[in-house]
Amino acid sequence: MKQTARIFAVPPAPVSRLAKISKESTRDKVYAAVRGAILSGRLRCGERVKEIPLAEELGVSRAILREAMQQLVHEGLLEFNPYRGARVIELRPEQIDEIVEARLLLETRAVRLACERIHDAQRDELHALEKQLRKEKDALRAGQLDLRLHQRIWEISGHVTIEKLLRQLTSPLFAMSLLMRSAESRKDQEASPLPRGTHERLVASICEGSPADAAREIETHLTENWTAIRRRVAEFVARQEAEKL
Repeated sequence: MKQTARIFAVPPAPVSRLAKISKESTRDKVYAAVRGAILSGRLRCGERVKEIPLAEELGVSRAILREAMQQLVHEGLLEFNPYRGARVIELRPEQIDEIVEARLLLETRAVRLACERIHDAQRDELHALEKQLRKEKDALRAGQLDLRLHQRIWEISGHVTIEKLLRQLTSPLFAMSLLMRSAESRKDQEASPLPRGTHERLVASICEGSPADAAREIETHLTENWTAIRRRVAEFVARQEAEKL
């Protein structure tokens, strides 16, 4: 009887499962909204990002907003102080002078190592990135490609500590450049667009030259590029301060 009961027992109905709600999708939308507010100029350089009113405006929890803001801190668009909260990045020329000086020391070593350790597939990748950057017409995408090219060189160097330090050191620089390019794209200015440093000789020196060649090229690349835009940074910061008044 027990065996018969087992044979004719009705199997339990499968339990239907609800689709999981992705917490990440909400965070990504909040990240995009805050990032857009920064790049559009609604949140200006140096401006404090107030969590409570912003979370209410976006209709999300402060926890979700903090996660999105942390991603922007990682990118360099926001800087966080435990006592003053988060602010939109604002770098003055004197601060960038110091960052560029430190970057020169670290990146010179990185390109020497990259030149010594690079293999054929990585050479092809760097040449392809440089070519893509040279052809890119959109200033914002060009800035992202610029960063990606440098990051790939740091990765090829194989020096994990230098790579980590350079990522931390340069994120505010590229974020500041992104803010400036975004401001230029919104305004019909008579001034020429921000100059782009050429990467063709740098990539060639790493892929086909000697470590000494690569070191000379990165020094030239960084110093010439910063010299060309230093005045523009000062003017941009001055405009931002005037618009706050």
